[in-house]
Amino acid sequence: MVLHCVVVRLGRNELNADSEERNFLDMVPSRVYEPVPTDDGLMRIDVPKFKNPIGLGFCRILRLGENIGIKLDEVGSFIYERCDGGHTVGDIVSEAKRKFGDGIEPAVPRVQAFFRVLELNKLISFQSDDSHGPE
Repeated sequence: MVLHCVVVRLGRNELNADSEERNFLDMVPSRVYEPVPTDDGLMRIDVPKFKNPIGLGFCRILRLGENIGIKLDEVGSFIYERCDGGHTVGDIVSEAKRKFGDGIEPAVPRVQAFFRVLELNKLISFQSDDSHGPE
């Protein structure tokens, strides 16, 4: 009887994980900051060090840069460029697989981890895509 309960619980957790992944692939990421092309063909995200005027004034007085530049690699540049509010995560994963082939595999977990970092650092926001309903 105990073993049966464990199996049912595992099945439920697996179902939730699949559902979360499916929902994640339907999400539409939007950039908070526009990427800046670099000389080597990659992208950089310039993020303000401070959002309040006091901090910005402090940077100006001390002649410090007002932004922090986050350099993206080839895969990150490719993905972030497509976070335009017009592509679902699933679309981005498919395009990345076509471009990078086996070099991005396992694609979904890698892209998911990248988006998690971007979202935690408030570099993107997500909205659900209602136009890609169940087919």
